[in-house]
Amino acid sequence: MKYRLIDGSLNDINNPQLTILKNRGINDIDKFLNINKNVVHDYQLLKNIDKAVECLLKHIKNNSNIHIVVDWTQSLYL
Repeated sequence: MKYRLIDGSLNDINNPQLTILKNRGINDIDKFLNINKNVVHDYQLLKNIDKAVECLLKHIKNNSNIHIVVDWTQSLYL
């Protein structure tokens, strides 16, 4: 497989966690990995959350396969 490192990125194979987080723009790693209640948003403020809950419950009831994708990168901009 061919790949290319992003210009200016770290490539420390001895500390992959630090390398990944730094390359994704996370500078305060301790704060990022040890969140508290101050950074958690009220789920009820999410647009269409009621529709999402209905959809999830329907699929649980129907024993459907469920795949959950989380875009944690959005937390970088909060």
